[in-house]
Amino acid sequence: TAATVPAAVHLLWQYTPPVLYKTFPTDIGSDDADEAPCPAAAAGGIVAFGGSDGIVRCINAGTGSQMWSYATGGRIMAAPTIRHGRVYVGSADGHAYCFEAVTGRFLWRFRSAAMARSIMVYGHLMGSWPVNGGITVHDGLAYFSAGVLDHNDVFAFALDAVNGTPARQWLDIGNWNTVQHRGAASYGHMAVVGGRVWMRGGNAPMPIFDCATGIATQHISLTEWLRAYDAQRRFGYATNRGKDIGVIGDRHLVYGGRLLYIDQSDRSMVWQGGRFCFIGVD
Repeated sequence: TAATVPAAVHLLWQYTPPVLYKTFPTDIGSDDADEAPCPAAAAGGIVAFGGSDGIVRCINAGTGSQMWSYATGGRIMAAPTIRHGRVYVGSADGHAYCFEAVTGRFLWRFRSAAMARSIMVYGHLMGSWPVNGGITVHDGLAYFSAGVLDHNDVFAFALDAVNGTPARQWLDIGNWNTVQHRGAASYGHMAVVGGRVWMRGGNAPMPIFDCATGIATQHISLTEWLRAYDAQRRFGYATNRGKDIGVIGDRHLVYGGRLLYIDQSDRSMVWQGGRFCFIGVD
């Protein structure tokens, strides 16, 4: 954005929720290591965030006082999106939510699966198709993905951002390996650039959707991805499984960062990620 950050900053306020999140323990193997708030989003004088307690909160950016809160049915793993006076948030309960930003008035909720079913994912109860990558709003549409495993069907949606009705839905995105019945996983956020929606796909090539048609293609071919998997130093951009993705100058993507799902008992997984990749999208 065009926002600038001053050279010298000072603390204006600090918000403490009524019920504290569990703190990060010194023992990485603890089950509580991922109990924390997600990153916050700020726009229009408000700050919105969620966390492992499943509650989305909206804070007055000037005073630090809580304006409203809403309890979803699952943990929130991605920052909310603030757009055109609304707050959008995805929850591990398998729903996408939309609220009026200032008042917190509930506007709509969309369930990503045909049925309500829950499973355990690294010690947390989630819907079988959780919306853990957040919601990206662009040109009147709210984009998000739902699911966990790349062989258990992953769904991607484009909803009318105002009323939450489906404008487009892509099913089983990327059953690209017909032998193993594997495709893209829903392992992170989405970004829109060049008329296409780019999605973090975990241990699979990054899926790309045409905004006009919804047709999905692959960032790279499956053959190249398999070659990259065996030679990460040379083709490391292909196998970067970090959950974050962003757009720079409407021509480039940067992606990578921390993994979305982590087995805290596996120290090798805890420290995977952290690397970012930079590619052109022309």
